[in-house]
Amino acid sequence: MNKLMLRNLLFATAFAICMPVYADLAPDEILSLPGADIYPESMAQDSKTGKLFVGSFYAGDVLQVVNGKSSVFIPGSRDDIHSVVGIAVDSKRRRLWVCNSEAGASAKNTKETTGRSFVHVYNVDTGSLLKKIPLDNGGGHFCNDIAVSSDGSAYITDSFSPTIWKVGPELMAQAWLVNDQFKGEGFNLNGIQLTPDEKYLLVNKMNEGKIFRIGLRDKSVLNVTLDRPIEGGDGMQFLTSHMLLMVEGFGAKTPGIAKLTFTKDYRSASVDDKVTSGAFDTPTAVRTAGENVYVVNSRFNHLFKRDTYGPPVGPFSIVRFARHQPARPGAF
Repeated sequence: MNKLMLRNLLFATAFAICMPVYADLAPDEILSLPGADIYPESMAQDSKTGKLFVGSFYAGDVLQVVNGKSSVFIPGSRDDIHSVVGIAVDSKRRRLWVCNSEAGASAKNTKETTGRSFVHVYNVDTGSLLKKIPLDNGGGHFCNDIAVSSDGSAYITDSFSPTIWKVGPELMAQAWLVNDQFKGEGFNLNGIQLTPDEKYLLVNKMNEGKIFRIGLRDKSVLNVTLDRPIEGGDGMQFLTSHMLLMVEGFGAKTPGIAKLTFTKDYRSASVDDKVTSGAFDTPTAVRTAGENVYVVNSRFNHLFKRDTYGPPVGPFSIVRFARHQPARPGAF
């Protein structure tokens, strides 16, 4: 082999190693959810009990998953819940945070309720409602995702208004940050996460494939530099202090879970890998729990594009993947 052939071979090998591997990863378990029209959207875990909570976009139920078995924890018939979108658990204060929004697609939708939005706070042990908090500073609103800080404050994205809401431990809401960069057509701000050091919020803008870094102290807004746009960005979860799992779901050419690596200051990030699976059916949320990763199958294609995809067949589900140690390409 001459030097030119050897150099080309080494270059091709190095290039192949650096390229993301889109593997069809088989789940370790598929967990069925009760109900014919759930269309689950969100998921959270109580770190104290290990219980998982899943929210229903269409029926408004909050489901619980204990030892692999699911049941209704808070029925959608209670508390005027229309559509459960983001949910979060404050295990220390025993609070379950629930986004209750109406995009015009829930079982209870009316013309008058579209664009109305609330955050409900429940006792995570009993399911009793502690407070129902309206999110309204004029115009339409859509409470989408929630991140809870160590002091008990909840930061909430609004997909219909260029607003990030803050609800303090005393359960009073304020339009914490309003910024024109959050404006746009359709669904705008979606997933939200606090960086592990709680210096910043990271939020994704679904319709433009962007991620913003927001300073918690000064409310500075930085458009994170990405090596490619995010497609159908939805739920997010930190895997390590600078590696983030990002759902690329509804509207993505290849639905799956992208793995982003951020720089130390979170100013830029690269999409280093992506997990795909034949078990995914329009994923919307991802949650790490111990050595497992759970992904919610919303099946939104069957809700919003029924003429193309038809009604859903079989039970709704979430899928569980055991994390690989050490991690290998195309896997968690």
